[in-house]
This record gives sequence, C-alpha cells and structure tokens, in this order.
Amino acid sequence: MRRTEGLEAAAVIAAAAQDPLNFELAGPAADMEVLSGNLDAGFARLIAIVAASADSREPARERLLELFRTQPANSESVIKARKALTSALF
Repeated sequence: MRRTEGLEAAAVIAAAAQDPLNFELAGPAADMEVLSGNLDAGFARLIAIVAASADSREPARERLLELFRTQPANSESVIKARKALTSALF
C-alpha cells in the first residue's frame, strides 16, 4: 500500500494513540494495522472516528471501505466491522 511507504509502523500507531480522533494520524495507523494483520484494531480505529467526528466522518468511512476491499468479503473481521460501521453511521 503506497500510503504506508517510508512510514515506521510503531511511530505512526503511537502518534495516532495520542490523538485518536485525528483522521490524519488515524488513517495511516489503520493502514499499518490492517497490513500487519491486526484488522480489528485498524477497523475499530476508523469506526471510532466515523462515530465521533462529523468533520472526518466521510474520509474515515471511505478509508474503511478501501481497507475492506483488501480483505476477503467473508472475513469475520470485515463482517463485524461493516456492522459496526452501519451502527456508527445511523
């Protein structure tokens, strides 16, 4: 994933943890988590933004949908996250 090239995963995730509703920090952290196989954490990070931040709701939702497409549609993590996303939106 090009968005993560040149980034150090631990630093990106630590920065996002300090400001969890900042999409500019959380987006790359979610990418890193999903790439490393920690799907639930990456998805949950973005769902929290969708639920809490009107300003970043749409970019976080779009990033989630992109990340969903990197995984099998029948993945338990994707199914669970899609349900959580629906709840966060409505």
